[in-house]
Amino acid sequence: GCKVVGVAGGPRKCSWLKDELKCCDVVIDYRDMESAVEGNVTGKIETDASMIYVQKAQQYQKLLRQALKQVGSKGFDMMFDNVGGYQLNETLYRLNPHARVALCGAISGYNVDMTSLSQQQSPNIISPTALYMKHGMAMISLRAKIQGFIVLDYIKQWGRAKQQLAQWIVEGKIQYQKEDIREGLENAPAALLDLFNGENKGKLIVKIGDRITTSEDGNQNEPRIIASRL
Repeated sequence: GCKVVGVAGGPRKCSWLKDELKCCDVVIDYRDMESAVEGNVTGKIETDASMIYVQKAQQYQKLLRQALKQVGSKGFDMMFDNVGGYQLNETLYRLNPHARVALCGAISGYNVDMTSLSQQQSPNIISPTALYMKHGMAMISLRAKIQGFIVLDYIKQWGRAKQQLAQWIVEGKIQYQKEDIREGLENAPAALLDLFNGENKGKLIVKIGDRITTSEDGNQNEPRIIASRL
């Protein structure tokens, strides 16, 4: 079967992937690496964002090399990415010939205003509207493929997929993480911060109230949860 290298933020999530779900052979803790890099440059003169980015990329490349060595491979045959940034850039450099890359998001660059960045500042930044790949030229010699992935392309298969997934869950073939539900609209700001700090486990949802619905015969139905996904 396939050897899987996962990426998560924090020891709790890394342990969950490897020890509990047992879906990864190796898990890279990118948050621990980033904290170490940021700690090393704190208080120094050269603390501009571009320098920190480069150091994170270099350290991440080392982690990729270590992970590949642990699984006994020279490179990756497949990559699923929804982060962008240095994680995408550096992994492209570690692809095997004819590898496939599915791009499902670029959360590291969603809040980046590319129009306000100078040409000197922007080369290493990934955003949804301005995708730059540091190692993009390697894709040519590797004959690799990058393709966008959007679940709506498979909407006609949702019904069959839900039945199959439900069956696998009952049979214990797959595990899933239940939603992380926070009560009250007043907790939405804190929940949003937790999302970007990696404090959630599963889809983060803010429950903002219950709504009583009325059926055609005038009887009240069970309360319906109104929620906002983050």
